[in-house]
Amino acid sequence: MPVGTIDPSAGGTWGFMLAGMDPVITMTGVGWAPAGRSILHDVDLAVEAGEMRALVGGTGSGRTAVLRVLVGLIKPDVGGASILGRDCWTDAVALQRQVAFPPALTMWPGLTAWETMAFLHRLSGDGDEGRCRLLMSRFGIEPDTPVGAMASTERHLAGLVAALCRPVEVFLIDDALTGLDPYQAGVVVAAVRDVRREGATVVLTGEPTDGLHRYCDSVTAIEAGRVRAVHSLSA
Repeated sequence: MPVGTIDPSAGGTWGFMLAGMDPVITMTGVGWAPAGRSILHDVDLAVEAGEMRALVGGTGSGRTAVLRVLVGLIKPDVGGASILGRDCWTDAVALQRQVAFPPALTMWPGLTAWETMAFLHRLSGDGDEGRCRLLMSRFGIEPDTPVGAMASTERHLAGLVAALCRPVEVFLIDDALTGLDPYQAGVVVAAVRDVRREGATVVLTGEPTDGLHRYCDSVTAIEAGRVRAVHSLSA
């Protein structure tokens, strides 16, 4: 399986040179039925290095469950998933160094936005402070605002900042544009495209009405826990 290695000529920790041609993200025959309630059915997914994939489905479609399998929060009942050649369940801790996803910021309501970013970066052992401050400014996040005083959309944007300023190879972003106005959506798309241009592989989930197909290389449509279609959007 390929792994992302640092290319010194490509701009420090943000340039990745990808070896091999195997998919960076794979999911094969994944099924999950907690308490006998079937959520995912025989889900397959393959995302290539440097690809920007949209995973699109309505409420209850299973799109969030797919991402939770990938970040190691759900152990499938059948099938398996891997990122960069590591099993998403058994190697979940190791993958935290290579995969970024927006955290739930409601756990620390008394911390300011900037204190939260600093704390998360200490936990992860990485994070680009300059990039973080730039993204906060672009996303309209005031550094001194307590997380508990933020509206839900603002917390969502702050979570995106926390993920997107990490120098990692894979970004998994749930409901990336859901609930955002056109301006906010445009800012988020621009930031995601920045990390993609630097060599990262990105999976974004959303509602069919979010318009993710306009920005991604390919779309996987999921409904009732089953993959219904996969479309390449490359020219």
